Amino acid sequence: MNKLFNKLTSVLRKQRGANSKVVPFALGRIYACSYKNWHNDPRPLVLIIGSNAFYTVGINIHYLGSMKNSLTNFIMLMRDSKKVITGKIMYDTMKMRIPMVPRLGFRMYFTSMLRGKLVSEGISTIPEPNVQQNVADPFIKRLQNRIHPPETSYNKVNSTREEIEGIRDQISSVSYNSDRQKPFANRGRTVVQYRPQGEEQ
Repeated sequence: MNKLFNKLTSVLRKQRGANSKVVPFALGRIYACSYKNWHNDPRPLVLIIGSNAFYTVGINIHYLGSMKNSLTNFIMLMRDSKKVITGKIMYDTMKMRIPMVPRLGFRMYFTSMLRGKLVSEGISTIPEPNVQQNVADPFIKRLQNRIHPPETSYNKVNSTREEIEGIRDQISSVSYNSDRQKPFANRGRTVVQYRPQGEEQ
């Protein structure tokens, strides 16, 4: 029995040591990745919903087809809402507004087998100096032009007040429902953005 216990302990220590070097992906951002344990897509383009040293979950944009425009609009609305966003709030709000996106694109990956380059801030409004420039993917080009429109652009698309109020109401509803259920261990720690001080709710 002691031999078995010692063997299990050594295996767990090795796994913990290996996983301690794994850096989780940032919530709400989009990464162009390569995945060692792939079955269908060796190079997923992932909007991160949650990530730790073991697993990363997100939306693989390559599987969305015609729903990519809906995801772009959702990302812009979430940015414009200026609400505090957690992974659960993001996922639940997405299921309410664009249910086909998580149905088609939701995937789980082993974090240690996933390598990625940051290609878009996504939902996060925090400035990201490490975003890859000149990414060839058409979805990322369109999204980045919406997030950072060229100064000479006359086609700036802004969310309407009604759309922003609608998404804020849904985020508040999802947050309230999450708070009424069992507490989440990481609630409050996986925050994407904050409302700037001085703005009204």
